[in-house]
Amino acid sequence: MFHEVFVAMDYDHSGDINEHEYTDLMIILCSQIATRIVLQWTITIFFIPFIARQFIRILAKLAGEEFTNMVNSNIENGAIKSFTMNLPFTIVSTVLSSFGIPFVLDHTDLFYLDIASLHPDDDKVEKKND
Repeated sequence: MFHEVFVAMDYDHSGDINEHEYTDLMIILCSQIATRIVLQWTITIFFIPFIARQFIRILAKLAGEEFTNMVNSNIENGAIKSFTMNLPFTIVSTVLSSFGIPFVLDHTDLFYLDIASLHPDDDKVEKKND
């Protein structure tokens, strides 16, 4: 990823990074790191538990009324009373974490690579190199 951004940030295609290109490169890479951290923690703390609970409730509705009542009472009380009630939530959360977080972070990297690929106007590059 770094090499691709380096090549994209070499505006004048000299093979070297000048001071202006280095500043732009650091801004993009630091922004990318901060964004990745915020996204990963937000997804892990907020979205995955919420989606997992909703998914389990939907499955419980499909499974029948007795199972639905058991799941809803345990989730709403905030305490899972047995290992068997905790297992579906753990499995769904693990699957969501295993696929969801890498998917989002990969798209974040592609977004920042696209930003790095945007070249300033040719007039600006020529003026800064003079």
